[in-house]
Amino acid sequence: MHEYALMEEVLEQAEGHLKSEGAQAVRQIVLRVGDVSGYSVESLRQAYEALRGSTTFPEAELVIHGSAGDSIILESIVLEG
Repeated sequence: MHEYALMEEVLEQAEGHLKSEGAQAVRQIVLRVGDVSGYSVESLRQAYEALRGSTTFPEAELVIHGSAGDSIILESIVLEG
């Protein structure tokens, strides 16, 4: 269930970025997840699918890149408008 808490935080950050930039939509969220981070990429995707309907950008694409190490990085939030 760590993945749901992490994804909630990521979506909150995306929402804040959307508002602060005055953009119309979030088009893409890009994460980099370390292979020994303790987080499952598949579980993160499931959490995103479960939670994105409650955002103002349910159409946004989630991209997850794997990497070596234990870090989880929010690489970018791609906005439109």
